[in-house]
Amino acid sequence: MSRKLIKMVGLGLLAVLMAVPLLGGCGGEKEKVRKIVIGVLGDQTGPSALANSEVIGKGLKDYLRMIEETDPIPGVKLEIVTYDTRLEFARVPIGYEWLKGKGARLLVHWVPQFNAMTARDQARDKIPSFTFTMITEALKEEWAFSLSVTPYLEMEAAMDYILGTWNYQARPGGPVVGYLGESGRPVCIEQLQGLKDVAQAKPHKPYQIKDAAVPGGTTAFAGEVQRLKDCDIIVFGTTGPSSAAFLRDLGERGYQGMVIGATNAVLGLWTLIKTAVPGEHLDGLRVMHAQLLFTDESTWVDEIEQALLRYRPGEAGTLKRGTTYMSGYEFGLILTDVVRRAVAAVGAENVDGTALRQALETIDITTPGRGEALKCHGGERLLYRMFRLVEYRLAEDDWFAITDWFLPPSLA
Repeated sequence: MSRKLIKMVGLGLLAVLMAVPLLGGCGGEKEKVRKIVIGVLGDQTGPSALANSEVIGKGLKDYLRMIEETDPIPGVKLEIVTYDTRLEFARVPIGYEWLKGKGARLLVHWVPQFNAMTARDQARDKIPSFTFTMITEALKEEWAFSLSVTPYLEMEAAMDYILGTWNYQARPGGPVVGYLGESGRPVCIEQLQGLKDVAQAKPHKPYQIKDAAVPGGTTAFAGEVQRLKDCDIIVFGTTGPSSAAFLRDLGERGYQGMVIGATNAVLGLWTLIKTAVPGEHLDGLRVMHAQLLFTDESTWVDEIEQALLRYRPGEAGTLKRGTTYMSGYEFGLILTDVVRRAVAAVGAENVDGTALRQALETIDITTPGRGEALKCHGGERLLYRMFRLVEYRLAEDDWFAITDWFLPPSLA
């Protein structure tokens, strides 16, 4: 090789070597991103698996996807990791430890009765939790937060509505109110007690309670319908296929009174119920509810509907029938707000359970259409305290609010 050629090759290599760092520098250093794991004690194969998939797997994940695309949290990427409890109490401690091992910094409870089971471990490990509603036993736990109030207060609100609309001039003895729940289930125990205790606060408005309980998973209700058929109003708090079976049996035996479902009993399972129960047995069904509806006039609801049409156009018709997708989407709003607050307070690299708990304590979100802001009212870790009664109308095949937002009597 000639000296001239060697020189030319050498100059070429030098140019390449000089260009490499320059090319690498054009994009700058990659921003460091901190992964924050949100652990979900969910139900992927149990009686509420369908609702879990619509809330967590669709609504929540779509909100996080939207934030990632349009307004990412600086220096942070959120990851959802779910443990399948199958709605079995024995799997909760195992699931908690598994999620902790996956690095969960914030815990989501799918059902409220699991709050109290993990509260002591959460305090020890400094992992806050968030859920849709909270049992009374967990109210004292400083690491437990809830979107809505307790099943006790929900049923207190339901009975307040029943007594406030009852015609005492026509029937001064008051209504006979039936209640169907699941044996030994903490949520159902609280619901029944909430219905009963209103009598102490309103002695001038008498009423009677007739109750029945079945094992979880029951799908035949001839005996229970026979016991409750003479009640003026029936309230029920069953879950999964049991809710559908009870409504079917109640309708087939010609019950004509008012039927009110607890929050956990109907709208989270609406796809299942609609499939299993003839529409004429559902017309006029009412639910005590703390969520917005797709029939509400609200820019927040409009945003959720647009996200649903964007991310899941093929499922939009089905998911708009209930409120599971909407609940998950709103959960995403709350969780990302909490993480943003924590990042702003301590920096992305320092976000831990303590920072997330402090952020939950300062949360303050206004969503158009709700009756009050989402915040820790009066220091309580319950973000939203109000309810409405909503009704299904077969003619429109949709849900509509039939009352304004109101507080349970104990909170009012």
